[in-house]
Amino acid sequence: MATKKRTTPKTTKTTKSTKSRTGKSVSTTKNPMLGIVAVVAGVSILLGVLFTLYSNAASKTYVTSDGQTIVRRFPGDPNPRVSKKAYWGSSELENTTYKTRFEDPTGTSMSTVRRFWSSWSQRDSLPTKARSDIAANRLPMYSIKPVGWTEMASGSRDAEIDGLLRGLDAAGGPVWLIVHHEPDGGGAKIGPRNEDDPGGAAAWVKMQQKIRARMNAVGTKNVALMAAMTGGFGGDLNQPKDNWWADNTFDAFLLDMYKNDLDTPVASHSYWKGFSAWADAKKIPYGTAELGIRSGDAEGVGYFLPTSDCSKLTPRGVSATNDQRAGDRLREFWNWGFVNNKDVIAHAYFDQCVNSGDSPFAMGGAQLDVFREVLRQGTSAGKIQRINDLGRLTTSTTTVTPSSPPPTTTVNPTTTVNPTTLNINITNPLAGSTVQGVVNVTAGPDTNVQEVYFRLDDTWQSTDSAAPFSWSWDTKTVADGEHTLIIRARKNGDPGNVYTEKSIKVTVKNSTTNWWYKQ
Repeated sequence: MATKKRTTPKTTKTTKSTKSRTGKSVSTTKNPMLGIVAVVAGVSILLGVLFTLYSNAASKTYVTSDGQTIVRRFPGDPNPRVSKKAYWGSSELENTTYKTRFEDPTGTSMSTVRRFWSSWSQRDSLPTKARSDIAANRLPMYSIKPVGWTEMASGSRDAEIDGLLRGLDAAGGPVWLIVHHEPDGGGAKIGPRNEDDPGGAAAWVKMQQKIRARMNAVGTKNVALMAAMTGGFGGDLNQPKDNWWADNTFDAFLLDMYKNDLDTPVASHSYWKGFSAWADAKKIPYGTAELGIRSGDAEGVGYFLPTSDCSKLTPRGVSATNDQRAGDRLREFWNWGFVNNKDVIAHAYFDQCVNSGDSPFAMGGAQLDVFREVLRQGTSAGKIQRINDLGRLTTSTTTVTPSSPPPTTTVNPTTTVNPTTLNINITNPLAGSTVQGVVNVTAGPDTNVQEVYFRLDDTWQSTDSAAPFSWSWDTKTVADGEHTLIIRARKNGDPGNVYTEKSIKVTVKNSTTNWWYKQ
């Protein structure tokens, strides 16, 4: 039973009752021959465009079918300011299927699908559903309600969290996971500031940090951690937005945005304006997890009234003018992120009758036509991102997680350098650069290389035996200041104590939260 909060026209919101919903892959560490464990980090740079990395997940570079080179900052990331693409989807209307309502009429797959689970005891259902959605070329955007936030953060549920993460990670593609959506007052309102848990925002943040820590420990490669807040996030309930923030935890923030009038664009509503400005300042991607636009001629009057079967909707006196305006508002909001060069990664419409009173947000008329019109856009010709079109990974997926054991052998620092020097160097980051966050350290280009050992301040971090050679370094594991990155490359056929060594110095600067990569 998920709970919802809706905006009323222009400035206020009303709280809805509890509602019932149905909704019903990893990097390998290579065996090092050298060293002791440590860490590497940085930041990715692409075609002169600067990016901030938003989570503990390492960025990866992909080449798409149309030849674009795209940095994916987290699993399934469309990176819209570079790719000019984003996800477009919805929840599933009662007594219908995505196939019959959208995919058959448009001849294409859904871009993303929004599903809800009302109880932590249902967690085993998520991986099964994710496999089905991914096989159908749909990005899963899934919410699940946990047990108490403090209990989730305590460590007593770690085995259950790990099981869920491993199941989602093995589903065959990216999954966006939301653990307790609308925590800031979507239903229970039992916290000190009407939060959905007695522990308040601080307990929710600790739970999210616990989930990120378990993602790191498990080594997930296909799961992104999202937050989904009420429309009045940081506004209606007198809760500062930063109360819900933690560095190095979230991949993106999403909003449940509902608008009950057609007089102004959705993006001009105070809720969206406040939320998007906050996300822009945090340098974190954002979008909507639930989007609703009422299409009536007066307050609370929608396109349709539900019958006993919500899949059969009855028209109710909406003028042709307002019918068209509702569709135009939907299209306009989809295009807002692209027109304004914003990091809007997805919109998911709330296409359901539940919790909508006698005037559901379920789409009809021009709204439904526009939703299908947008969905028809192909990845190459239009703005729709689909998971099968994310592209081909061009960087090695070999990483060492913080929980990895140290190697069993160490290399004597005085070991003789390979007399036949290999043509190999550290290609990223550049010598003398300043780095922060998760850095993809790369080496190349010699083709006669059997293995590359990556070292930080002369301590082994990772070994990669497949070109392109790379290692993912989290700079937050070291102190600010100057550090030395070292590679030791072993030629094909040479023993492990013979290698070519190259090194560079970089400066780590973790102290500023929202920091841009500098060359």
